Amino acid sequence: MPFRSAAAVSAVLALGACAHAGAPAQVSADPVIAAERAFAARGQQVSVKQAFSEYAAPDGVMVTPEGPKNARAYVATWPDRDDKGFIKWWPIYAGIAASGDLGFTTGPATYADGARGYTYFFTVWKKQPDGSWKWMIDMGARAPNASPFGPDTPVEVSPHSPVARLDPAAAWAGLQAVEAELGRASGEDHAAAYRTRLAPEGRINGFEGHPAVGRDAVAAALAKRPARIAMTSAGGGVSDAGDLGWTYGRARWTEGAAEKSGGYMRVWRRRPEGWVVLADLISPD
Repeated sequence: MPFRSAAAVSAVLALGACAHAGAPAQVSADPVIAAERAFAARGQQVSVKQAFSEYAAPDGVMVTPEGPKNARAYVATWPDRDDKGFIKWWPIYAGIAASGDLGFTTGPATYADGARGYTYFFTVWKKQPDGSWKWMIDMGARAPNASPFGPDTPVEVSPHSPVARLDPAAAWAGLQAVEAELGRASGEDHAAAYRTRLAPEGRINGFEGHPAVGRDAVAAALAKRPARIAMTSAGGGVSDAGDLGWTYGRARWTEGAAEKSGGYMRVWRRRPEGWVVLADLISPD
């Protein structure tokens, strides 16, 4: 099946037609970055379980091998441990919607005992009715060694798109169509599907360890992945401005004769040409 089906092309053209000179002004991503740093700091003061529970949104999700689960309910099943400071993490890439209600962060994480090695986290944040920020989904992918980017690394911020606001329901319908098409295309030719939909500055993570950023690095990373990775979306959402969105679900692939699976999540930005992937993570089970 070709990646750009008639339905997908129509959706992209319809969304692209919404771009005009009245695009929203830039909104600072500082609140999202501050929320991530506060979450990380809280993890040094209380247990991992308590920190994750306190910062999880009521409708947040976690992707498990058994399927998506409510974040707070799932975290409540974790063992009670005195493990404050066990995980240290910091953001190096972030973004926020033009409406200032949805954002994301990603960066390295390390473990105090060294037993689990290194990971990269990926978090989607949503502003709550009381003005606080809580995470909607949080995932991670293992890394082979420490990141070259330390806690003092300036956070790179994804710029807004020159597009006008779009009704969230319409934006979500368009994103769901593109997400479904990407999942189907990835199941036939993973690398080709991602080359078509990934933003020029986009990043991927999950098989190669450290995130691959930019077209050349992404191309090299995709070449090492399974040729076909089928993806089935389980949900997500968009900002009030309809310019930033997130999706998540389950991925399936084959390594040799073995069937493999894992969770995935990605953040999308709506641009004049349509929805593009800013960041993508696949976390094998």
